[in-house]
Amino acid sequence: MSARSSETAVLPQEPTRTRATVVGGLPGTSAVEAFTVMRGELGAPHRSGLLPLPQRSDVADDLPRTVAVLTELWCDLQPHGWRLQRHDSKESRAARSLLASDLNVLADVIGAESDGDLEPVTTQLLGPTALAARLHLHGGERVLRDHGARRDLVDSLADGLGEHLSALRQSIGPRGIVVRLAEPELLRVLEGRIPTASGYQTLRAVPWSEVREGLERVVEAARAAGALSVELRLPEGLEPARALGAGADRIVVSAPGPSARDWEPLAEIQDSGTDLCLLLPHMVEGLSRPSSTSREVEAIVRPISEVGMPLKELSRLMVAVGPGLEELAPDRLQSVLGRVADIARGLEDTAREA
Repeated sequence: MSARSSETAVLPQEPTRTRATVVGGLPGTSAVEAFTVMRGELGAPHRSGLLPLPQRSDVADDLPRTVAVLTELWCDLQPHGWRLQRHDSKESRAARSLLASDLNVLADVIGAESDGDLEPVTTQLLGPTALAARLHLHGGERVLRDHGARRDLVDSLADGLGEHLSALRQSIGPRGIVVRLAEPELLRVLEGRIPTASGYQTLRAVPWSEVREGLERVVEAARAAGALSVELRLPEGLEPARALGAGADRIVVSAPGPSARDWEPLAEIQDSGTDLCLLLPHMVEGLSRPSSTSREVEAIVRPISEVGMPLKELSRLMVAVGPGLEELAPDRLQSVLGRVADIARGLEDTAREA
């Protein structure tokens, strides 16, 4: 039996539910406070996660968080950004220490719960293409420029997932693990729009075949390490169907505009058997102009219905708070998460009535 099927067998089978989640970072500097609020508002059937709190320090966002997972590669922090190294550094040690601390905090928060929430927990990391675009070589150029260095990054991330998921499993007990790989630079990499170190030129585009192979390698490594599923977060502007070959179970994309035509690519994803998570960026922007839950639900239901997607398929959908959440004041977190959970419940009610 594979690691993936073995992990699945431990958990009770539940009906498909519309779920709410968080994509990105959490606000504030207290992991105890943020994790407690998140798990309180996004209890079963919704999805919480091991997410960064970028406001804490230079080693607290998604890049050093992913660096902490790498094996046999380390990084230090230079004026121009994070630089790849073949030896350990104080910055890599600090990133690993913060990750270990967050794992302990998550274990304590879950241990204090009494509601029996056994929903899977998401761990969020940068994907290999984002790492190659954002990390630098010793001479200052981006890793993206060097084919061998790109390959080493893929291997290092894939190999590091086993230890990372093992450590997370110790913190969350019998709950399953979902791995989310964020690829915010993917479109610019494919189009050759990542600037060189000088800023006067751009780096050559990386072919989709190489990008896909790297993602497939990391996705399969996550499954081999026991992940229940793997999500792939795409940047705005990238045709979602291009990601189908990477093997992810769920594609995370920004919710399209109001036109039914904008939703047609998402219908193609859903028809392929791959699930969707819709980022709702306006959830944060709209705090000063809150709209009703029914209006938010209708903004999703109407175009989905117009493109011919059965409303029963809403039960496969996940909705998420998008970018900007990490910049909020911590005391606003509860209200934002409560709103996205209400939207998920409204979508589930619609699916049930269809």
